[in-house]
Amino acid sequence: MNTRIRNFIKLSTPYGLLSLINQRHERKWLNRKWYHFWQGSLLKNVECKHLFFDKKMEDIFYVMQQEESRIAVRIKSNDTLKIGPLLLSQKYIQFGISLYRKEAQVRDLKIFLNNNLVSYLKGTMESSRWIDIRIPLQEHNMFYDVKIQYSGSSELFFANPIIGMKEKNRDQNFIILMLDALIPPHLGYQKNDSKDSVTPYIDHYFSSGRIYENCFSQGDWTLPSVNSMFTGLYPSQHGVVNPGHYGRKIPSQIPTLGELLKGKGYHTFCFSTVRRLLPSYGHQRGFDRFLYSQWHTTENSSGRYIVNSAIEFIESHYDEPFFLLLHFNESHPPYGKLSYFSNTQLSPYRLFSAVEGCEERKYKKNNSLELKTEIEHIGTAKLRQLDLFLSCLFNYLNQRGLDRNTTVFLTSDHGWNFRDDAPVLKLERVHIPLLIKGPTIKEGRIKDIIEVSVDLYPTILKLADISFPEHIVGRDILEESVSRKYAISESCFKGIYEISIRDFKWCYIYRCEMDSSSGEIFKEKILGEYLFERDKNDGREDCNSNVACHHPKVIADFKKEVEKICLYKRFF
Repeated sequence: MNTRIRNFIKLSTPYGLLSLINQRHERKWLNRKWYHFWQGSLLKNVECKHLFFDKKMEDIFYVMQQEESRIAVRIKSNDTLKIGPLLLSQKYIQFGISLYRKEAQVRDLKIFLNNNLVSYLKGTMESSRWIDIRIPLQEHNMFYDVKIQYSGSSELFFANPIIGMKEKNRDQNFIILMLDALIPPHLGYQKNDSKDSVTPYIDHYFSSGRIYENCFSQGDWTLPSVNSMFTGLYPSQHGVVNPGHYGRKIPSQIPTLGELLKGKGYHTFCFSTVRRLLPSYGHQRGFDRFLYSQWHTTENSSGRYIVNSAIEFIESHYDEPFFLLLHFNESHPPYGKLSYFSNTQLSPYRLFSAVEGCEERKYKKNNSLELKTEIEHIGTAKLRQLDLFLSCLFNYLNQRGLDRNTTVFLTSDHGWNFRDDAPVLKLERVHIPLLIKGPTIKEGRIKDIIEVSVDLYPTILKLADISFPEHIVGRDILEESVSRKYAISESCFKGIYEISIRDFKWCYIYRCEMDSSSGEIFKEKILGEYLFERDKNDGREDCNSNVACHHPKVIADFKKEVEKICLYKRFF
């Protein structure tokens, strides 16, 4: 019987029609659950360390004002907060305050430390932003009673204080530049002729640093990879792999990279331009300031604004150790809005923007080479623009002498390709760059296999002279005696688990079912098995030639490794 006739007969019955309605409702509900994102609302019951409030955890919030999220408590006029314990070598204490209600009015604010007036802000307080007040300290106590007085009936948010120390900065500073979806061929060091480079400033800055040529992300998209960077765990271990469906955050028992550095006295700053790097997942843990600007809806997400914000933060803590994580989405399709500079880099025969082109490929399944090429040309222009903005940061570090004690990492959270067919973990999806420049970094090109998402965590801790937590699976990539036999990448999404294992000769990919809520992997429910040979010279893989059935011994060896990985401890 014709399929259309069969479906018509089925839908003619009340049960069949009801079944169709339920299916559509369930699909709509699932989409709403899977793609629900935090939009800056007040977050309660936060999990964080290094707080100086004498408050219960249920009274502490994550508060976003003008795209900046901070840990804060609510206070009224004449309330007194106990701040501490602090070290006895403070240079200053810095408070951040903002209005609880935008429409409220607050005037003439006074701050008292141990009953001594230390600040008086005259006039009317601005709404929807943080007001920072840095107070020099003449005497040093472990605890301070902070009293706030002002005119007006509104409550205020009072952010977790930032403490400045007297000692000059002798520690290394760290900056991670995360260029979303950047792949190695996009960077100039991969090209034979430097004149063809679209990233001349990046190339020049890291030419005296270290370039790693065989680097892989541990996730196939931003959310799992970023959480691996923050925790030093594989995606199947930390479990933060799906956006909002289960409301899972970074496990509370796992210290984040930001928390460990903040505990050592670092001032910490994060700028996110993507909905996969948010306070709702616990990413703000350990950061004094966490800025989030959605890249395709606001001008404040451009590389220019991010770099300016970073320089402002560094200059504000010039004599103190700092850690910055800067996320740029201008390297990720559809690349955001075109600026004056990026428009001038493009042909007069082109798309207005890559947004419509990407939607046409995704939803209308337009896979034409012409459309793909036009989208890539826009991506190249945006990368040129980002390279220009980053040159301002590089020049600032050099001119202020910070290159003598600052280590800069440039990498990505995942790769990119225009194919969505299985297997997911193709080379283009997980092959990423890693460039490092710093005072203790030896110049050179390294061919060792690196798992960037989990290896950055222990590498930075070692440079900062911080002991490794027991949970990490990453390795210090600067330790020359430590090398990997292979790199692992994982995809855990919508009930499907996929793992790739790459060495210099082979890429093995195993695909099976999983329970997304519990993280249990059903290895026996196999959905696919692939073995691709890697080119000896450039590492390319022929994904159209699956040779799994021709190499049973190789498959058996890789399966043993999969068994080991699936037994790793989960923390959710």
